[in-house]
Amino acid sequence: MSQLTRQGVKTLAESSNITTEKSMILQILDLTVFEEADMKKSIKARMHLSDGVSRLTCMIGDKVFSTFTFKPQKFDVVNIIIGNSQLQMVSKRPVLILKQAPELIASGLDQAIGAPEDYNKNLDNNRFPTDVDVSVPAKR
Repeated sequence: MSQLTRQGVKTLAESSNITTEKSMILQILDLTVFEEADMKKSIKARMHLSDGVSRLTCMIGDKVFSTFTFKPQKFDVVNIIIGNSQLQMVSKRPVLILKQAPELIASGLDQAIGAPEDYNKNLDNNRFPTDVDVSVPAKR
């Protein structure tokens, strides 16, 4: 049984060099795909990704989005190649910019894994529990 990368969002947000991380398994909590007229700076999609405890925003450029081998859906679990990504702070919030399409690990889920909160909210409350079940449920 696979599981989300424990404290993956916290690791990303606090890392000074994310290229040292190879990959992370995270869940898509929310997904917005922009029409061409609504795209800004060639950003095709915005996702909120979760490790079961924290969530952060992820932006995907048009070129990267066109290389996806699956149609991303809410609650999909994906393996993200971190070393080929970029992390920027936008209004004091970590934003992950994908430079490579993720790999689909699980689809068809109907709810969030764990109890993810905004990373900054968890940071303000120093709330990063390690006892949250981050197992990816088996397909039914």
